[in-house]
Amino acid sequence: MNVALVSLCENSENKALYFPIGLLTISDILDDIGIINRIIDINRLERIDDFRSSILNEIQCMKYDFVGFYTRCDIFPYVLSISKEIKKVNKNVSIFLGGPEASAMPIKYLQKFDFIDMIFVGESEVTIREYFSAIAKKQKTPHIRGLAYRKGNDIIYEYRDELISNLDTLSILNYKKLIDYDMSPLPVEIGRGCPYNCIFCSTSIFWKRKYRFKSAKRIVIEIKKYIDEYNIHDFYFIHDNILAGKDNILSLCEEIMHNEIDISWECSGRIDNIDNESIALMKNAGCKSLYFGIETGSPNMQTVIGKRLDISRISSKLNIMDKYDLNCILSFIIGFPNETLEDVTQTFKVAILSKQYKCVSYVQFHHLTVNTGTKLYDENCEKLIKNKGLRNLSDQVRSATGRLFNESEQEMIERNANLFPSFHLLPFGQSSFNNLSALATHLMYIANSFPQPIFELGLHDADIYKDTIVFLAKALEGSCVVSQINHQILFQLIKKHYLNDNQNGLKDILLAVLIHERMYLRESELRSGSTDNTILLDDITYKIDMLTIISRFKYDPFMCTYPEHCVYYLFYKNGNTINHYKCSRVHSQILKEIKKGNTVEQISTKCSLPKIIVRKIVMEFVNIGVLNRNR
Repeated sequence: MNVALVSLCENSENKALYFPIGLLTISDILDDIGIINRIIDINRLERIDDFRSSILNEIQCMKYDFVGFYTRCDIFPYVLSISKEIKKVNKNVSIFLGGPEASAMPIKYLQKFDFIDMIFVGESEVTIREYFSAIAKKQKTPHIRGLAYRKGNDIIYEYRDELISNLDTLSILNYKKLIDYDMSPLPVEIGRGCPYNCIFCSTSIFWKRKYRFKSAKRIVIEIKKYIDEYNIHDFYFIHDNILAGKDNILSLCEEIMHNEIDISWECSGRIDNIDNESIALMKNAGCKSLYFGIETGSPNMQTVIGKRLDISRISSKLNIMDKYDLNCILSFIIGFPNETLEDVTQTFKVAILSKQYKCVSYVQFHHLTVNTGTKLYDENCEKLIKNKGLRNLSDQVRSATGRLFNESEQEMIERNANLFPSFHLLPFGQSSFNNLSALATHLMYIANSFPQPIFELGLHDADIYKDTIVFLAKALEGSCVVSQINHQILFQLIKKHYLNDNQNGLKDILLAVLIHERMYLRESELRSGSTDNTILLDDITYKIDMLTIISRFKYDPFMCTYPEHCVYYLFYKNGNTINHYKCSRVHSQILKEIKKGNTVEQISTKCSLPKIIVRKIVMEFVNIGVLNRNR
């Protein structure tokens, strides 16, 4: 008997989140039973022409008896498409599914797709061991709770209620099967389940809201083993909500420190669960980063979606993160049913304000994904629609890594919205927002690239947050991909709130400043400077707080580029004003070399320029006051 275990999840920037740890667990169980098996991970296959062909070729060459797929909403259409092709080639192979997507509606999926033979539902270690133990002994397959399967024309399924009560009984994983994999950070499952009940999240369904944690001693034993065997010291602690059980995380940190283990690790949790005690201990035990799902900045929507975070307490929690110099990522969602412009505005404002804390390295914006089996799905599965702002579905139906679906997969998704809800949208309360996916993408770009200008403008006029969203929504009307709009949006915001309509030449200058901030704002500590509310450009004084923004930059003077026109601007302070000087790339190169202390002769050689040109440009800098004549 030969079993293939297939993962189609491609790695993102955080490799640990897409590591096939579930399939590795199943593989170890099959090893223990004595069944030959192999993990087929899309990230480790040599590609033929596309990933489907690669998977099919691998399976056909080995002639497996069983082929199992891990399922998640974004890859589920691929799983079904490839499974169907496998059955066409070999109708005797048994195809089984597991994971959150297949577990959400096992009976419906078996009824709809006759090429799927069985589904292991939910937490499946016990179910898989029972089933394959019987198969290995050539016994008649018993009726097993937690397994949905075909029997003649009937679908048989009995719910398995109990979960594994003691996670310490799980085997320590054998990562040597994936030894050629990039295993840093190495994912280590330290527990399962979240006790909360957000209406959009499938975690509470899959783990039945039962919070469990491995013992601290067991986790440390695993960590030591991985350090000894793989020389890895960077880990990602996998748990749906690591902070929900404070005593557990404190015990783990104390055990790590007691054993003097030198590691770094990341995790995820709820921001309202942190306090000084837990974060201080986590920092001392090697924690370097946390992921927090905020979801919405609207107190009303927090209640509607069942998250129930107290938005007013986020700043105090971020202060704790800053105090202990820990990094964090915040995640936000737009597109909830009955969400208004005011709700989205509050969310965007919370994101911008959060970016003022040094601990917040990144904020994410997502449009709402409807997951099967959730309360959100149950209440809205008949209301699912395509995104009106898209030219065709192929703009929308992609996996997390951007792979497009083929025609048959796309047709399957379009015809079965209730089976593939994550590729559809719900009617949004703000009817003018036709392209939520693109709106979320651009809000995320602006929040991460230009948090300081938005914040500075917001200090004078709170409407800046709403205007950002309205301007973006208008720019995105009827289009899926809008290039180079974010700088234009920012200029509109600045112009509306501070500038007159007929000021020539200011657009390029302001855009250059904004580009510079995106490049350098978080490279160093923010510099303090004058708060004079005027700025002098082209001998015109504007009443605008751009001086505060500019004075925060590391470099003074500094050079900015506006790419569309290949224009360089040199900004420099003159008393309490900021002057600018329009120049070229050569000016930029020479100024950098001067700041390094190089002479005219050295600059001439290094930049391959005649000395006369170098001297001419140096004198330009002297004449405008950027350089001292004696220098």
